[in-house]
Amino acid sequence: MIYRNQCLPRLYLPRGEGGLGLSEINHQHRATIVSIGQYLRSSQNDTLSIVYEHQETRASRTTSVTQLAKHFGQGCLSDEDETPNKCATEIARKSRQKYTETFQQMNLKEWDQHQCAKYFGGELSQEYIDKEGSLEWLKRGALHHDQERVIMAGHDQELMTNAFKKMARISNDNKCRFCHTELESVGHLISSCKVLGDGY
Repeated sequence: MIYRNQCLPRLYLPRGEGGLGLSEINHQHRATIVSIGQYLRSSQNDTLSIVYEHQETRASRTTSVTQLAKHFGQGCLSDEDETPNKCATEIARKSRQKYTETFQQMNLKEWDQHQCAKYFGGELSQEYIDKEGSLEWLKRGALHHDQERVIMAGHDQELMTNAFKKMARISNDNKCRFCHTELESVGHLISSCKVLGDGY
């Protein structure tokens, strides 16, 4: 789906945010545990109260759903005082949603700190950029996965340009192979190389 050095968190961001919208298995597993743990904690059902009590006091920390939910969902679980007269299913759904939002924020932060990919993410957040229009092709999902991969590699500055080769210590020359004056980056090849742009 991506090249070796591309930004991995982009795989799991929604397409409307510039990612590929894939589900990360470990995250889905933990989100489910958080949701079930919250449901047991918030349920008013007598039988589920027994299950909750067992999970809290008798089950080991590595197998207890409620203990794991506390561990994975720190700051995402709600107390009964915070959600009076609300359905346990609704509370569990909101806890899962909160956990997912935390996961997405972590992915956005990692994208923002990536050595090469951070530049595209930074540009997307600028006022003069139409973010929704810029990502419309990604949201439609009409391209083949190989085509998406190449475009996203361009975004992440991971195409085999001379600048990338020098950074990866494959070559000592980082100048454009066409104009021989500027740094050969993806942005230069697409928009500012005078030779490729016929002098404009």
